Amino acid sequence: MIMKDKEFFNTKELKERWPCSKNSIYNWVRKGYIPYIRTPGGRTLLFPVDGILEFEQKQRTCRKEVKRQLKKNRIPLTTLKKEWRVE
Repeated sequence: MIMKDKEFFNTKELKERWPCSKNSIYNWVRKGYIPYIRTPGGRTLLFPVDGILEFEQKQRTCRKEVKRQLKKNRIPLTTLKKEWRVE
């Protein structure tokens, strides 16, 4: 989804975009995972669309790599001992 007319997301919009809580978003901000800007009053956080799209792309790439590693390290069932069977 490309956001042409929008420059920033607010916390509520990110919460609707991702299946997570506000606290999860605040934790990611605190850990430095997602870029943000504080409004002059200091209470509201705004998240640049470009930064959020980049974060989402990194997450997709990371998940693909994890799946690839799991698949590579998978042990075939035929090599496992079948000690659990009663013969």
